[in-house]
Amino acid sequence: MTEEDGQSGSLITLGIVKLDVGPLRKIWDKYGGAVLRRAGPIFDKELHLFQQKQMIRELDNLAKFEEKVQQIRARRQITNDEVSPNVADQIIDAAIDEEREELRDIWAKLLVAAMDPQRKGLVRRSVIAAVKLMDPLDALVLESMYKDPPPVGQHLRNVISDRLGASGEEIDVSIANLTTIGLITSSSPTTHYVTPLGKILMGAVAD
Repeated sequence: MTEEDGQSGSLITLGIVKLDVGPLRKIWDKYGGAVLRRAGPIFDKELHLFQQKQMIRELDNLAKFEEKVQQIRARRQITNDEVSPNVADQIIDAAIDEEREELRDIWAKLLVAAMDPQRKGLVRRSVIAAVKLMDPLDALVLESMYKDPPPVGQHLRNVISDRLGASGEEIDVSIANLTTIGLITSSSPTTHYVTPLGKILMGAVAD
């Protein structure tokens, strides 16, 4: 296990695997404690801790997450990159373990929302806690309900199943989970609504 001086001066070799930690150093400088807890040893050259596959996967997740954050910032034209350390810690700690694209996208959008003076108030503890309990299909169901509410009188299961191409059983599970989390509610079997908490979440992540 060695550290090589390439063009970036930041190549670390773990056996036959070479990692460019240059981008990760920038993330560490920007977000501090949340990254330090996971990636600190690699910068301290305690490389024996990074022989485990899980550590390498977490570093890869972090790099992909930061790339997505920068893409969203550019799209939303957010120049500020300062975030409350408490908010950044919670989001990055969740995102570093997330490999599912739908949820990685939500975490990245939440972090960018926390940088946005007009949206940062939407990034609440309750919103972050709710996202931690979501599965990828839950995110798609919630987005579909928020952007295009099903007509009153039609079964939500059938409408969303047709839209997303998922089975009725899968949609039922997502509806139940979103209801338990508090992101949707219903007044009858055929009338469902996105809750205020769900609207705050979607307001934070919507493009």
